[in-house]
Amino acid sequence: MNGKSTNPKSKTCKSCAFRAQIYRKYGYYISPFKRYFCTETDKYTELTDTCDRWQKKSNADPDLSPERLDKAEEDMKAIIDILKT
Repeated sequence: MNGKSTNPKSKTCKSCAFRAQIYRKYGYYISPFKRYFCTETDKYTELTDTCDRWQKKSNADPDLSPERLDKAEEDMKAIIDILKT
């Protein structure tokens, strides 16, 4: 990450596809950490950091076709059968 952004509309880690949320575990409680991780550069980042590897997050539509849902239903039935035995 090259530095802090001065333009609020610039391409920052907050809107980058490579930004990953980090979570901490405290006993049985899991909470989000205030820092983030860049999966492209393998470094910790802040939401206001910028770099030249920024990519827009994709808004891919999930596959909800009848064939896919039928396959998922068959898989769930198989799992239930395995758990019953």
